[in-house]
Amino acid sequence: MKKLSEILNPSSQRYFYYNGTKTYLNSIREQLLITFKNALTRELKMSLLNEIDKSKSLLLDQDIPQAVDRYLLVTFDVGASIKLSSLVTFDLPDIESVSPVFSSNKLISRFAFTNEIFINIKAGMSIPTSFFEKYGIAYGEHSLGNTLLLTVKPNNNFDTLDVANALYESGYCEFAEPNFFRILNSYAYSPNDPYFPFEWQIPTIGANEAWCWTSGQNTSIGIMDVGINTSHEDLIGNFQGSYDPTGQPLGADSHGTLCAGAALAVGNNGIGVVGISYSSRLYQLRIGYNPTNDPNNPSFYSTDAWVVGALNYAITNNISCVSCSFSTSPSSAVNAAIISYTTSARGGLGGVMLAATGNDSTNIVAYPASHPNVLAVGASDFNDQRATFSNYGAQQAFLAPGVFIATTKYNGSYDTSFSGTSAACPIAAGAAALILSISPNFTRAQVRNALSSSCSKVGGYSYYTQAGDPYSRSAEAGYGRIDINNYFKAFYSISAPDWFCGSQQQYQLTNLFGGINVSWSSSNPDLTINNGGLLTNNSGQPGRTVLTATLSNTCVEPREKIVVVGSFPEEVWATVQGDDPISVPWAAGNQPNQILPIKSNSVGQFPPTAVYFGYAPFIGKSTLNPPNPSTFWYDNQGWILSDNGVTNLEVISAPATWQTYPFSGSNTMFVITNGDASGLLVVRLQLPCGAQDVTFYIQGT
Repeated sequence: MKKLSEILNPSSQRYFYYNGTKTYLNSIREQLLITFKNALTRELKMSLLNEIDKSKSLLLDQDIPQAVDRYLLVTFDVGASIKLSSLVTFDLPDIESVSPVFSSNKLISRFAFTNEIFINIKAGMSIPTSFFEKYGIAYGEHSLGNTLLLTVKPNNNFDTLDVANALYESGYCEFAEPNFFRILNSYAYSPNDPYFPFEWQIPTIGANEAWCWTSGQNTSIGIMDVGINTSHEDLIGNFQGSYDPTGQPLGADSHGTLCAGAALAVGNNGIGVVGISYSSRLYQLRIGYNPTNDPNNPSFYSTDAWVVGALNYAITNNISCVSCSFSTSPSSAVNAAIISYTTSARGGLGGVMLAATGNDSTNIVAYPASHPNVLAVGASDFNDQRATFSNYGAQQAFLAPGVFIATTKYNGSYDTSFSGTSAACPIAAGAAALILSISPNFTRAQVRNALSSSCSKVGGYSYYTQAGDPYSRSAEAGYGRIDINNYFKAFYSISAPDWFCGSQQQYQLTNLFGGINVSWSSSNPDLTINNGGLLTNNSGQPGRTVLTATLSNTCVEPREKIVVVGSFPEEVWATVQGDDPISVPWAAGNQPNQILPIKSNSVGQFPPTAVYFGYAPFIGKSTLNPPNPSTFWYDNQGWILSDNGVTNLEVISAPATWQTYPFSGSNTMFVITNGDASGLLVVRLQLPCGAQDVTFYIQGT
């Protein structure tokens, strides 16, 4: 079997060949798939898991399904990968293969390989016996006509992915692909378009979950580009109209068709790909043409008059969004047309115009993306980083997936390698169209806010909040990478506070359309909820419940909300500046059993240590799922900068070496100590349902 160190930390990014193109894979570093030789019960898998992890410390608690099958998804401490190589063994007779787990989005689409490969040998060819011997391949059963299923024997040098690639690169095969094991969530809508499993951009931005609510009906997207093959089998169904002042045939115009498919290729039609907003109407806004016979030619001919004419056409035809995957130098005439479209289109609500930031790998956003009325879209890669080629800067609004995008091709076929901010822009336009589909009266500014507020703060970049801007952003990624499902989760959420201080409170799901029934449940028997969403506290005691609203719309996961009754100490959190949050679990007598690190100042008194307190339900978090420090910054635009449900802080007692400076009417205090900082800290916090004394044990550091 291939060394575990090579499986966990490959020397280069893994890939496989699909339609003759390398499809790169994003590895989930903290998971592996074990395939057993025979189907095993849950108990036998648990027993083997204990045998695999000799140290009994590296593999995390496993939630092993009850199914009797051959597969086990193992999760381990990602920081322990070096130790895993020496302390964990998979060379057991019951194990057939071990695979890394890959994903385009860790929460939605995960897959791994087994020890099997599908191949189709080219006509008139045969694979030499020596090839089979070198890679440890055995013939399996016939499947799907001329397609063969091969088995890869355990080998110290090659795994299934290596062998599949070697088979394809040998030239003997029409295709050679691993027999993937896939993990799918039942509530995510999966259309029957055959390329859909390879459209990593769709689950990455949560579009397939948004499709539970809308696929872009009653909206339109104008693709401002070179010509589009509007007769393409995957576009013709959405094609609505065309502006084309060029007088040129389609020729080798490739770029426009690629962009159109990424935004709104027809979905669930059993062919090709699916666009982000696959029920929207497609308008061709042709502003140029490719003057060569090379479909890969990066430049095209255009005039400012054609651009202005296209925007005027967009106003006249009430086009919701315009996607511009090109750059040029600024023009006064074009500026005026941009302002006109973005302020007067859609009956005065304003058209949503998006443009690519450019592919020069500089901190200069190209025009027209740099125009203040335009949403500038950069490209992200498989690892949720800004793609290396993508321009960035203060004018960038957000990122969208922009590498190896599967989409429609000008010659009527399909392309799986469309990359660039050109690819990211129509994907973002599709996300905007989904929002407008359910909120047709949104202004352009409201669409921008909806997209910006729902972005995921990816890449590990420094996000900051500016005066007058409610959302944190970074120079590298703008407001982050678009995640349209975040918007729909909030749009279709359970309303009412995360706590209540009385005996009853009404809860409901917001923005539901007709035909969806809701059934309610509560995890706490003392906190019951009826079919109308009325929660009742039967005990009168502080407590917590998870409210679950299950919808009859079967492709949607249940909505959940954590609700706390009274001032519940277990929901109080504190953090020292720069450290992780520390919980204060409630216990009899409120005895402290956690540590809050405070640094002693040995020289002078400054700088002081800043301590912040928060009430978890205020930000939708709970000790049921302890908050990550990053969620304080990202979900709440700066945890430190808000009161987090603590509206007043009073120090009851503190260690003798402390000087405390609580800020009245806030959740913050400064601490100065010149000696040992250890001791008891008792603070009285004003929480939503009243004051609560909470005790910390301070461990000086």
